[in-house]
Amino acid sequence: MSGEQRAQGRGWVRIPASRTEQPVTATGTAPYGPPAPAAPDPSTIYLSLLKRWREAGRTLPGHPDEEWERLISQPYWPGR
Repeated sequence: MSGEQRAQGRGWVRIPASRTEQPVTATGTAPYGPPAPAAPDPSTIYLSLLKRWREAGRTLPGHPDEEWERLISQPYWPGR
């Protein structure tokens, strides 16, 4: 290792921890590829998930759960 590398921290190179720390080029993007596409609207994803669960007969958030109600209505120690 050269003297210059030792003076710069044993040749270590710091890797940016996040996109905000990455250098920006003249085109306005980071040099590591194009920016990520915009995320879809969370409410659309949530409504789609609720629809799938309802079609599959699964329990939905905010709706009564008959199986849970049956389980908690039984005594803790059956037979006592």
